[in-house]
Amino acid sequence: MKKLLILPVVIGAAAAGAPYYVGLRMEQEYPKYLEAFSDPNVEMELVSYERGWLRSHAVVRGESLVEGKSFAVVMENDINHALWELGGNIARVHARVNIEGELGEKQRELLGDEPLMSGVTDIDIEGVQRSQFTSPAFTWEDDSVTIEWGGLSGSSTMAADLLSGDFDAVMPSLSVHENSTVIEASNLSLAGGMRRGPSGGWLVDEKLAAREVSVTKGGEVTAQANGLAISIKTDEADGLYAMRTGIEMAELRGNGQQLRDSRLDLIMDRIDAETANRIQESTAKLKGQAPEQVQMQMTGMLMFALPKLLERGPRFALENVHSSTPMGDVDLRLDLAYAEGGPFTPNDPKQMIPHLRAELDIAMPRAMAEQIMRQ
Repeated sequence: MKKLLILPVVIGAAAAGAPYYVGLRMEQEYPKYLEAFSDPNVEMELVSYERGWLRSHAVVRGESLVEGKSFAVVMENDINHALWELGGNIARVHARVNIEGELGEKQRELLGDEPLMSGVTDIDIEGVQRSQFTSPAFTWEDDSVTIEWGGLSGSSTMAADLLSGDFDAVMPSLSVHENSTVIEASNLSLAGGMRRGPSGGWLVDEKLAAREVSVTKGGEVTAQANGLAISIKTDEADGLYAMRTGIEMAELRGNGQQLRDSRLDLIMDRIDAETANRIQESTAKLKGQAPEQVQMQMTGMLMFALPKLLERGPRFALENVHSSTPMGDVDLRLDLAYAEGGPFTPNDPKQMIPHLRAELDIAMPRAMAEQIMRQ
């Protein structure tokens, strides 16, 4: 009988103590979250973490350089780990992202107390994170530039090991006005997935689509693309990166010309992953330096990296290039590759030419070819 009386006490104590334990684990895991999403171009910092029994508060700061100027955002995170409120999840994070500095003052003028972006993340018992996020519509005016942002909404999922995830987002509209030029896009969407590759870099498989993108100059539409889609896929195997960028357009109009059913695949293959990662990390460290210093160090960096890159036999190609014109269909294929193990002799480039392979195939209407030759 005493054991039966003690049982509710034990259960109650466990239920009361569980939120505290979850909060403690969240505090311990937070630095790992930041490390998982680290990027050579962005410096992430956990500014503070205040842990409570049922709720905690974390402040994260991210800083990068944009056109030589510091750009920083602060993410305020309200973390709920009162398990009985979370419908089977162990934590729910309400995040608000705001800009710092002068741009932050401009944000407050436009949005008041509303954050630039906000989101809610549920973390289940296995550690999988599922997020919903939004950004409000606004018009940003600065000197000769006006940006009209139609807002954003989306969702994402991150695996418990933080090594893979997927995402999707929709943006109703975006327009940029600069002097007499206006660039407009409507019905934008972005969807895809990402995962950590063997060498530690992020590999992506994503697609950006827009119903219409147009460029207007002086009140006249100079270019318009309908049914635009851009896809990027990166992969890694045997220490080599491969990247394929695909572009598709249902219709392109401009300068009195019209193209239909246009597409192309840009391929960069057999890129040494370790060398590419080092270049990215070194390039990030150059931000903020004088242009002359950047140019000098970039030249030295590439001269050091090129032998390693060429050693693996890199390849560049344009494939599946196609477009329908009023004169007929045009198809093209270009393939450039350097033989694996070929020499790097910058002082005597002639020695490198025999190791370079190039192929070009073009098919077009005879009348179009004659027109091009006459020009």
